[in-house]
Amino acid sequence: MITSIKIKNLRSLKDTNFVEIKPITILVGANSSGKSTFLRSFLLLTQSVVKSLRGSISWFDDSYVDFGDYSTAKCQFASDEECIEFHYKIDELHMLTYRKHGIYSTSSYGMTPPRIKPLLQSINVSLSFIDDVRGTFINGITIETNGISVEFGVTKRETKAWVKINGQELSLKSEFVFHFSAIQEILPWLISPPYSDNLEFFDSLKEEIQKFVVERSDKKTKKLERANFVFDLWECDKLSFLNRLINDTRLQSFNKYIRKWDTKNSEFTQLYNYLTLYHILLIYPSIDKEIAGMYCSCSYIAPARAGASRYYRTQGLQINDIDAYGRNLPEFIASLSNTALKSYNDYTMSLFNVKVKKENSPGHQSLVLETDKGKYNMADVGFGYSQILPIITKLWFYQYSSSKNFDYWRMIGQRRLVTMEQPELHLHPAYQAKIADAFIASVFAKNENGTIKNDTPRIIIETHSEAIINRIGRRIREGALPADYVNVVLFEKSVDDKETHVVQTKYDKKGQLENWPIGFFDPID
Repeated sequence: MITSIKIKNLRSLKDTNFVEIKPITILVGANSSGKSTFLRSFLLLTQSVVKSLRGSISWFDDSYVDFGDYSTAKCQFASDEECIEFHYKIDELHMLTYRKHGIYSTSSYGMTPPRIKPLLQSINVSLSFIDDVRGTFINGITIETNGISVEFGVTKRETKAWVKINGQELSLKSEFVFHFSAIQEILPWLISPPYSDNLEFFDSLKEEIQKFVVERSDKKTKKLERANFVFDLWECDKLSFLNRLINDTRLQSFNKYIRKWDTKNSEFTQLYNYLTLYHILLIYPSIDKEIAGMYCSCSYIAPARAGASRYYRTQGLQINDIDAYGRNLPEFIASLSNTALKSYNDYTMSLFNVKVKKENSPGHQSLVLETDKGKYNMADVGFGYSQILPIITKLWFYQYSSSKNFDYWRMIGQRRLVTMEQPELHLHPAYQAKIADAFIASVFAKNENGTIKNDTPRIIIETHSEAIINRIGRRIREGALPADYVNVVLFEKSVDDKETHVVQTKYDKKGQLENWPIGFFDPID
């Protein structure tokens, strides 16, 4: 799962450094300080992943966000040579194998070969983007894991790509290019000539490694398959790999050839680099799925949600999620089963002491709120309920659906990501505090046996609400939420107003914020 994200050269965000994505991540700062840019970057990549693109990024979408284009989105203080970059930290990669004939998965510690397991822990991935007349595309990829750094890059679209292992460019007989296709999620497909056949670079490299071994064996050794033993001998550590190579090689002629090798031998280094690249390519599709999975599982709540109407036209739709503005909320509630509706109302009662019901008339339906004081059409109870219901409905649904339905992203260890802009808008401070309770209930949900659920969503909130921040601190002090479940990210403009500085802080066990700037909610004139 992706645990931290760094963004470089996007609007005012020159370099955010790595921002840790906790179960609750709170973005705070003055207006135009970069909070919205950071939060909306998730939607930017979401709208890019769900489309079939000729590149990597779709800068605008009516359903999500509009960043203009590459030139307007790039930080004005970045040099011409600098690119827009996204960086990710992955704590544990689930091994997926993506081949031409389908997708199948293995668990991280199940059928995954032992030599692969060290590569699946603590991975850093960096992506850089450039622009041409055909759109924005990835021009550089860096994968770092277990002391290994592999860089892929191109200067222009569809030109020959290069690869570096630990900073040293690798000399390969097999050429390859970045190819952008619907087959991949966000990373480019690496293909070798003839490009018209979409021959994967992975296959070309495997053959090159086999030939390397065969050429250093007995002249009678001509079958490339006899070299396959070398793939199982590879280790991340060069010395360990060399020892295994010398001691466990069964091809006698090759064993005799390598007896005098040491870790500085140029041929050994070449073979090690070849095999390192080969194994990085083995996990390359899984990295692609991991990054895409986070964005595909990401949903969004806009700051200004749809207002309540007295009547809604009946459409007979089966709605599976709430849109960003809550416009489909009535139809969503109408599509719930009786069991789901009871669960939903138990949830709303626990938070706000209110039930939400639908009333039908020919061709129309109404949303009715039932409290201990009576029943009211939602249009008659003030603007606040129409703003708060899309939020809590989405949070309830992700809890309910995770326990009832199969979810592909859960299968690969992914947790849903919910992003919200100013959830407190149009709400009384007391209700803002209750919204914070809803966040806590979502990320700290428990199973029937009292254990914490491991498939709860992660929530990223952009807010100006003192009530939300104080409420979360209070709940931490009361023991209702662990302090390490929350990350507070401060966005501050530099003195010369040129770029944004991003500072992370946290609550202590007493619910007090550490390093909180004086006068944040009460500015000093």
